[in-house]
Amino acid sequence: MASRKRGVNWRLGAVVALIALTALALIVRLVQLQIVDHERYAAEARNIHVARETVTGRRGALLDRNGYPLAASKETYDVMAEVKAWKDPAEANRAAAAIAAITDGDPGEMVAAAEGASIYEIAVARGLSYDEASRVRDLNLPGVRLLRSSARLYPEGNVAAQLIGFVGQDNVGLTGLEADLEGIIGGARGTVVFERDGLGNQIALGDRSELPPLPGSDVVLTIDRFIQRLAERELDRAVKEHQAKGGTIIVVQPETGEILAMASRPTFDLTTLDLSDESKLALYRNRAITDQYEPGSVFKLITTAAALDLGLVSPDTWWYDEGAFRSGVAEASRPSQQSASPSRCRPPVIAAHSATVSAAVSSDGKRRLKARRARASNTPRPNPISGNHIAARPRSPGCGASVRTGMAVRKPRARRRYFMNDPDCLAVW
Repeated sequence: MASRKRGVNWRLGAVVALIALTALALIVRLVQLQIVDHERYAAEARNIHVARETVTGRRGALLDRNGYPLAASKETYDVMAEVKAWKDPAEANRAAAAIAAITDGDPGEMVAAAEGASIYEIAVARGLSYDEASRVRDLNLPGVRLLRSSARLYPEGNVAAQLIGFVGQDNVGLTGLEADLEGIIGGARGTVVFERDGLGNQIALGDRSELPPLPGSDVVLTIDRFIQRLAERELDRAVKEHQAKGGTIIVVQPETGEILAMASRPTFDLTTLDLSDESKLALYRNRAITDQYEPGSVFKLITTAAALDLGLVSPDTWWYDEGAFRSGVAEASRPSQQSASPSRCRPPVIAAHSATVSAAVSSDGKRRLKARRARASNTPRPNPISGNHIAARPRSPGCGASVRTGMAVRKPRARRRYFMNDPDCLAVW
């Protein structure tokens, strides 16, 4: 009798101990879920129950100097698919086929994108118009919703493509002025927070809060679309005629320094942009700004401008051009095949005929420049109208001059024939 009682007590104790251990395990698990890992599970619950969207405002337009748009924005819609709702292959294929019939997309790519996604939802179609978005909404597909977005338009086509640049799928500038002016034309993004049901759809009477986005500002450029198109057309013609690999044209307003046109070749098509093609990445840079080149005669303008700015010469200053100039180790002279006949020149002639010697003379010291001007006063000025001095026309150093600095010598270019409109400095060679 005593042994039977001991057996009952042992079994009862085992049951009580088992219940106690189970209760202890449940308490430990509850402590872990509600205290230790509370923040993590609360965040997961919020991600499922509450949705947060980033809303972009209207992106500012890029206008030419006359107010015509070179880049503008239009309102579009993106199709977002919940990844969990597309776990069933049959349902995913059916939904993707219905969306592709409206957007002309590839249903296989839509399903593959959803299968490989590690986030809650993914965009399976972008850039839908209002009519296309309405048709997708009428399908009432589970786990599919529409997100308002915008797309970039280029009313002038590919004009100034490298200068304007382009934006990415998130409507943020990637290259060109679209990237440089992002803080001005991009505006400020807004957010929308709302409750959604198990299928990802917004609950009609649920909580909703919205911070509206701020639209970007329009920017007026100094570019003139007519001059830009003309520059690109002439550049295309020159590249084709000379079978060149590329070229650049920059048109500047001399009085203000404003850029009226900036064209580079080769270029790309803004309307059919394909960022997946790595062979076209080099086309996106603006060669007129990023690439280096040998300036050459461009510095003659800088030298002459400095002389004018320092008061060494004025636009009406004449001096005696002997065809050669030496200052220290630097020497400027005409090529040997050109006549050494002296000539009278002034600053406008330097710009008009790329006069190497005269550019060097214009920056000479006041004492030496004064002596050259004295000799120039004794040199008769040719007059093409009366016909005097035609047999002994003065020769301008012009484009055929060479520059010798140390041991380096620039070879003269081919002889060219010029007819200068300035009667005070007529030159033919």
